[in-house]
Amino acid sequence: MRDGIPAFHDRRQSVKPYEIQSPQPQAQQISLLIENDCCIIIFGNTNQRLRIPLNHRVHLKSVLLSLFQANLLSVQTVSSVLGITEGHCRELSTKLANDGVTEVLIDKRKGQTQDFLVDLSVKAELIQHFAARAVTGHSISSQALTELIYDAQKRAISPRTIRWHMKKLGLMKIKKSLPDLVEALKKTPNPDY
Repeated sequence: MRDGIPAFHDRRQSVKPYEIQSPQPQAQQISLLIENDCCIIIFGNTNQRLRIPLNHRVHLKSVLLSLFQANLLSVQTVSSVLGITEGHCRELSTKLANDGVTEVLIDKRKGQTQDFLVDLSVKAELIQHFAARAVTGHSISSQALTELIYDAQKRAISPRTIRWHMKKLGLMKIKKSLPDLVEALKKTPNPDY
C-alpha cells in the first residue's frame, strides 16, 4: 500500500533492472463556495479555508487566476466566479503570469480628460444664458438653454449634456439664490469694489 507496484518485485537484488517510480501524490482538490458576499476557497479535505470578500476584486482575481495557472481550478470555475468569459479568463491568466498584478488587474482608466463637444465658448454661453434667465425669472430648463446655445453658437448639443454641465458647474445650486443676490446688490447704494 505504501510503495505501490515496486512492492511486488524482489528487493533482494543489489542492482535493480528497473527504475522505481514513486507513487504520484494525489492532486490537491480545491473547491470554491460563495457565501455571505465572500468567496471561500477550501483546500482539500483538511478544512483549511481562505475567505476573500467579493468586493476585493483585485485580491480575488489574483488568487483565483494564480490557482488556475497552477491547474488547481478549472477555467469554468474561475470565470463563473469572476463573472467573465472563459477566453478573457485565459487571457488575464497569461497576462498576469507575464506582466504582474499591477499591470493587468488594477484599473488604470482615467476617463475623458477634456470636453470636446462643450468647449469654453459653449460653457460661457451656458453660464450667461442661465444667469440672465434665472435673474429675470424665465425658464432655465435644459431644453430652453439648448435652443439658446444653438441660436448663439450654431452647435447642436443635447439637453442631457446641458443638464450634465449645469450640474458640473454648480449652476443648479445657485438657481434660487442668484435672483435674491442680484436684488440685494441693486439695493446697495455705492459698492466699494
